[in-house]
Amino acid sequence: MVPNESASPTGNSTAGPPVVYTVVEVARILRIDPETVRRNAHRGYWPCRKFGPKTIRFTCGDLSEILELVKPAPPAPPVERRIGTSSRRRKAGTQ
Repeated sequence: MVPNESASPTGNSTAGPPVVYTVVEVARILRIDPETVRRNAHRGYWPCRKFGPKTIRFTCGDLSEILELVKPAPPAPPVERRIGTSSRRRKAGTQ
């Protein structure tokens, strides 16, 4: 589905129906697994529009809310590396 360019950021359009995205499209936008999108929506963690027990869609407003809810991951801790030592040498020397 190609997004309607005349749609406003809230997902509503003066010229037609609101733009909606599928689970796969949202996953591509957020660069995450579609199952993660599906799980978060079904558990009520993320806003979505439900059409029956399995079909869900997301508006532009829903995407904005999701981005506000999601916090960036903390930076990875630095890895301490020792130069000149390896686990093979230490194990070999203890035998």
